[in-house]
Amino acid sequence: MTNLVATSKLLAAAAAILALQACATTCPTFDACIATSPRLDARFGDSVNVAKAQQTLNPEASKNRNVVAGMDGKAAEEAILRYRESFKNPPPPANVFTIGVSSGGQ
Repeated sequence: MTNLVATSKLLAAAAAILALQACATTCPTFDACIATSPRLDARFGDSVNVAKAQQTLNPEASKNRNVVAGMDGKAAEEAILRYRESFKNPPPPANVFTIGVSSGGQ
């Protein structure tokens, strides 16, 4: 009985392969996919590069050697240290049930 089951499975697989081959030779959709692939591959990544270019405010900014105004070195260093420390010792999570609830005193 197992030989009969194995034979029927092989016949079903062979029929499926033959059907796919027949479809591939007669269906124009497979030809369209194969023909457009090199054309699409040549333009792969263009949309990302266009989006990056559109989001860049000043592409020549790296050539400006002037000092950035607004924050001195010590303040910037302390800000970075606090930022990094916040990942080592994160603040405790807030209790969501008490947000917006007053203590009752006026």
